Amino acid sequence: MQVDCADPVALAGFWARVLGTEVHDRFGDPPHYVSVTPTAPGGPWLSFQRVQEPKAVKNRVHLDITVNDVDEACDRIEALGGRRVPGPAFHEYGFRWHVMTDPEGNEFCVVLERRGAPTGPRIVRSADGPTIELAAVGVRFMVGGADSDGGFALVEHPIPPRHLAAPIHRHSREDEYSYVLEGRMGALLGDEVVFAETGDLAFKPRDQWHTFWNAGDGPCRILEIISPAGFERYFEEIAATPGARPEIGARYGLEVDLERVAQLCDDHGLWFPTV
Repeated sequence: MQVDCADPVALAGFWARVLGTEVHDRFGDPPHYVSVTPTAPGGPWLSFQRVQEPKAVKNRVHLDITVNDVDEACDRIEALGGRRVPGPAFHEYGFRWHVMTDPEGNEFCVVLERRGAPTGPRIVRSADGPTIELAAVGVRFMVGGADSDGGFALVEHPIPPRHLAAPIHRHSREDEYSYVLEGRMGALLGDEVVFAETGDLAFKPRDQWHTFWNAGDGPCRILEIISPAGFERYFEEIAATPGARPEIGARYGLEVDLERVAQLCDDHGLWFPTV
């Protein structure tokens, strides 16, 4: 596959690092053609040709790079000099991908590898799944993206009495559904405050400002369905490096509104660590 470019040496070096291969041949002085070794024996060669014309339109042919973790791969490629095209990841026909560009603006896609959900009987017992404790809410991991072919993740959130579980926030990449297992959950959904009892389900669509809390004086536990999967890893990351919460949130397409948290806590008699 031949790619027109302004600087074949630099672009071949970028793609060799992205693909984990090596720059192979250089022809010309200065190099006019530079190739990158295939990612597997017998695979296609990627070659870069110096041209004078700048890139002017969207390319009609592009590369798809299959990975185990789209967000992690995009972060790695950005560190190498690629750029994430603004906007959420795409989801279609069971695939999830993000569009990126190389240093000269050529588009390519980073695609979640479809490995298929595990087959055969499986039960997640009441004590199964790793758990972590954040400042105002607990997290028990029950189903991850690898278990659902990226379709959804499932976590349990135990919330102490009168605790606000999270600041007001919104997601750009996933929808969330909260099923109340025990107690009474309060939630801000957009501009509306609602309450959900045991057995109720609250829908929190992407791009909607929201938060939730334990609205009672006893235990509250909810099952949180995250669709598509991926955001469940956010909890692990902020537990490991709480001081990097803003940077981690930005990578997951999360926006946070801290300015309204104090008033929300005053209105509903809630505790939150920043208030």
